[in-house]
Amino acid sequence: MHEKKRYFMNVPFIMVLVAVISVGVIICTLAYRLDNKYANPYPARMGIMELDMETFEDSTSYYLVDGWEYYDGRLLTPEDIPSNTPDEYIYLGQYAGFDRGDPDKSPYGSATYRLTIFTDDKLRNYALELLDIFSEWKIYINGTLMAASGGDIDDSAMLAPENWMVTFEAQDIIEILISVSDDSHLYSGMIYPPAFGTPKAVGEVLTQRLLVHSAAAAAALLGAVFCLLTGLGYWRTRPFHLLTLLCLSIVGSINYPLIQALGLTWDGWSVIERLCYYGIFFTMILLQSRLCQIPKRVSMPLIVFGSCVLVSVLLQPFISIDKAGIKYIYSSIIEFYKWLTAIWLLGTGMWAVWRKVDYSRPLLAGTCFFACTLVMDRVYPMFEPMRLGWFVEIAGFVLFLLITGILWRETVRVYKDGVKMEMELALVQEKEKSLIELNHMKSRFLSNISHELQMPITVMSGYAQLAGDELTDDALDIPELQDHMRRIVYEGDRMERLVAQLLDVTRLETERFTLQIAPASMTELLIQIKENYFPMLNDHNNTLVLTVEPNLPPILCDSERILQLLINLISNACRHTCEGIITIDAHIKEDKMVVSVADTGEGMTLEMQERLFERYMSNAMTNGKANGTGLGLYICKSIAEAHDGEISITSEEGAGTTICLMLPLSPTI
Repeated sequence: MHEKKRYFMNVPFIMVLVAVISVGVIICTLAYRLDNKYANPYPARMGIMELDMETFEDSTSYYLVDGWEYYDGRLLTPEDIPSNTPDEYIYLGQYAGFDRGDPDKSPYGSATYRLTIFTDDKLRNYALELLDIFSEWKIYINGTLMAASGGDIDDSAMLAPENWMVTFEAQDIIEILISVSDDSHLYSGMIYPPAFGTPKAVGEVLTQRLLVHSAAAAAALLGAVFCLLTGLGYWRTRPFHLLTLLCLSIVGSINYPLIQALGLTWDGWSVIERLCYYGIFFTMILLQSRLCQIPKRVSMPLIVFGSCVLVSVLLQPFISIDKAGIKYIYSSIIEFYKWLTAIWLLGTGMWAVWRKVDYSRPLLAGTCFFACTLVMDRVYPMFEPMRLGWFVEIAGFVLFLLITGILWRETVRVYKDGVKMEMELALVQEKEKSLIELNHMKSRFLSNISHELQMPITVMSGYAQLAGDELTDDALDIPELQDHMRRIVYEGDRMERLVAQLLDVTRLETERFTLQIAPASMTELLIQIKENYFPMLNDHNNTLVLTVEPNLPPILCDSERILQLLINLISNACRHTCEGIITIDAHIKEDKMVVSVADTGEGMTLEMQERLFERYMSNAMTNGKANGTGLGLYICKSIAEAHDGEISITSEEGAGTTICLMLPLSPTI
């Protein structure tokens, strides 16, 4: 806990967060002062603006914000003005609809805006920016219809360019009259201040805005393509698809200048723009949840809320609203969603830092910047950018760059790790190949050495048997000499069995272990063991009990291998039992031949039973005290499985052991 606290409350990291917030405040303040239509509006009062013509030629441009005459509910022409009186003098952006702040009034309707500008008696060229005015509108300048939403424009009007601004010549007085009507949009009427000045000055401002927004949109679009292509190989592990969605949301929210320049006049662009704007918030929630490993139960409520907001943006043009109060409530819900998103991003970012999630610190710094822009949006409510974007759009672009950097770095790391793993795998495969070759060499060595040992052992055993027979035939009854000969024979047989075990293991490893299948009688095999092998193996004065079910049917098997298996089991029982009873039982059970060898000897632990049939395990579990190679029971299991049978063990330490062999009566071998 203390370590996490130190990690979270790291002083340099806190200083970084403070620096990020400070940078956000500085950027928003500079944008408000230097790139804001409302920062330094040219003064106008009661519908009249007087230009200082001495500085006009050198001026960049002005934004016509203040002093507009407002004629509520009337679509007027210049000829109608003398007989009408304005209802109010407003600044553009003061109201978001024709309701003028009255929640009981309809936000839709019509109105006329008028501003008179006094210049001098010199004939000059002027330009007026064409605004983003929703629904139907007409612009009159000095009594002439210059532009209209339906394209009904007087032949004397000159648009330069057609969809950016309208240019005209005037002297002394410039009367701008704009009539507007709307019945469906979220924002109604004339709410954005237009740029006014010389054609060059206005054109420069609009061109700069177009270039900035086009460059940002192109960068975001390239980022979307990059993320989409990169994510094809990492979509399960890296959220490149979400980053692609963030890029597209940024493109959609800042593309209006490009749409305007291309002359695309579809009303749906405003819906797409707002959908993408709130899509930035929604995508940030999804990205934060994925990158910071936020549990679904924590993020799902806000995801559902954000989905509802996006759906409401799509449905809003199709919903008729009678009172502006409903729109005010809707705007409050949207504002609440924005703040809730910022608080959630900060909270989950701090939680991720506390949990030491990868890249949680830069993400927290980015979300602090994002939240800072939201705060500054409330600190500077009268802000509309001239060239750049809104505060949240700037923050979204910064977050896009940040997250792209994080994912790119992580992808490079994963790629390098993959290359390293491939190299290590190739090295392991090379070592495995060498080990396989060494294992083959070992198998060939064992095979060769076993054959070399088998011949002298066989010869030694044969001569020892012959010498023993001759001594008996010549009546040279020398007990000691006969005993020595018997031991030679016994040890020779034992060495031959050990060599045979080595050969069997070699055959198993090289897949050359074959069976000679033929019908065999289990009864005859057990009698042979009792009469010929048990007396030779019984060194500890044990008693053998043989129980065979009458009329046992013959089975298909390799009789020599089954005999080898049973001799090995009897040998183990004799070796671990002293003056006890060894019982061999054979019977039929459920279409299987069951042969069990039970003793009353030492028994074994559960751990020994679990690993008894592994290679070399008998010596390993007895610390080398057991005789033999530790291969006997491993070979027994291999013989049983080669006959499509099973071998199992039950034992109790100090009470004896029972090994059970089960062979099918109709094997599929």
